[in-house]
Amino acid sequence: MQLQAASVQVEIERNEIAARCAARVGRTIRGKYRLDRLLGVGGMGAVYAATHRNGRTFALKILHADTDRQARKSFLREAKIANRVDHEGAVPVIDEDVGEDRCPFLVLPLLHGETLRARVERSPTRRLELDETLCFAWLVLDVLSAAHAKSIVHRDIKPENLFVTAQCHLRVLDFGIARVLEGTDASVSRTGSITGTPAFMAPEQVLGRVSEIDARTDVWAVGATMFTLLSGEYAHEGATANEILVAAGSRPARNLADVAPEVPDSIRSLVQRALQFERSERWPTARAMQSQVEDACAVHFGRTIQEVLSVLRSDPSRLPPSRVTAAPPAHASDTERLAGASTRSLPRQAWWTKRSASIAMDPTRTMRVGEAIVGHPRLRRAALLVSGASLTATFIVAEVRLRLRGEVPVSTAVERTPAVVPYLGQWRTAWLDGDAPLIRAEAARACEANPNDARSHLAAVVATRFWPTPATRKHFVDAVRRRDQLTSRETAFLDAIAPGMTVPPDFVLAS
Repeated sequence: MQLQAASVQVEIERNEIAARCAARVGRTIRGKYRLDRLLGVGGMGAVYAATHRNGRTFALKILHADTDRQARKSFLREAKIANRVDHEGAVPVIDEDVGEDRCPFLVLPLLHGETLRARVERSPTRRLELDETLCFAWLVLDVLSAAHAKSIVHRDIKPENLFVTAQCHLRVLDFGIARVLEGTDASVSRTGSITGTPAFMAPEQVLGRVSEIDARTDVWAVGATMFTLLSGEYAHEGATANEILVAAGSRPARNLADVAPEVPDSIRSLVQRALQFERSERWPTARAMQSQVEDACAVHFGRTIQEVLSVLRSDPSRLPPSRVTAAPPAHASDTERLAGASTRSLPRQAWWTKRSASIAMDPTRTMRVGEAIVGHPRLRRAALLVSGASLTATFIVAEVRLRLRGEVPVSTAVERTPAVVPYLGQWRTAWLDGDAPLIRAEAARACEANPNDARSHLAAVVATRFWPTPATRKHFVDAVRRRDQLTSRETAFLDAIAPGMTVPPDFVLAS
């Protein structure tokens, strides 16, 4: 009863703080920053979108009025530390001041995009694709390498503090609790204090051993972040933050293979080394771990990390929502030029092309829901029916899209049916037998072992039930490029599913 009353009291206090923060909207701070809208409220402060009197827009981070002296000191240190990192991935603090209500505030650039936490929650699987995870890990490690070179340890690396901009660049937020390993700032963190987020805190950080916190503490946090992005779970199990805290300080992190067996061994071992309980067994520096991320990317994708990152940034479906809804026209035409696709389209056709493309992606989400419930025996047939209808809808919408664009469909419906049916039969049998995850893992391993084998890539496409995800599209493109290795029936299958695989523009057969 007392716990319940305490919980209610905490919720009341949170609502009161949120109400006070929302009441600021519309005010002008220091006669020059008009608060336009509330972006978020945290334990220490609130963030607003603001417009300067000269018309420029910024983000204002305002500290809560009831915070103690130590919190104020940490808050104001963010400006000095973030600017000291001197890396484009560290968000600079433009100005600092105190408002009329005596609350300190920081002025930062107004970023457009989303945090990695929001990106994960937006994903139907509640996890990120392998290429995204590697790219973002590589980018954050680059920022941390620059920070560590200045003897700065961030101490709070987590998905909420990693921001993906509209151009798919990564920004590391919140250097407010960072620790400077040398100089007078080191005294800010006292021995025995615990600062950070439990699920992403290294053992020495959980145990309050401040003297042991160094670059390897951030390396552990990056490993924990990758663990979460790849599996959708935390590195330590626990029903509450306190349980996770106890686990992090007393035992090693879980093995990624136990919760995400589909992750390749080279990447799993990379994450597990970062998560070692003993500091001496982790990657010695952020730069060393970054180099290993590059090697893992080359092994798994056959491309450099910069090439994979370039592909990620050029795919409108992979960018944060703010960019997807307002993609510049030049971007699409450049992609069409590379694909050899026709650029003929009337304005109305262009609108329908974009609209039908977004509709074509919706059935894949329905299929993911179907797989989530297929484990229940009574729901298997219903899930198969829904997913089969979704797959059919994907093909139909894609062909409509091709017709609206004035292009000749890859194949007619009559030709498509006999080509797809055998593979649908394999898919149905595997799903009913519960072997789908195992088949997907085997297909991924086959592609990793022999990336030049067209049938391995074709098997990977079938194993994913033809969902037009970035990973599936990559396997599809690799199979198309090596189609001379395939039988006539297999090439007919590739042609049949091409409309569903080629989220606009249609690049596959011209690749």
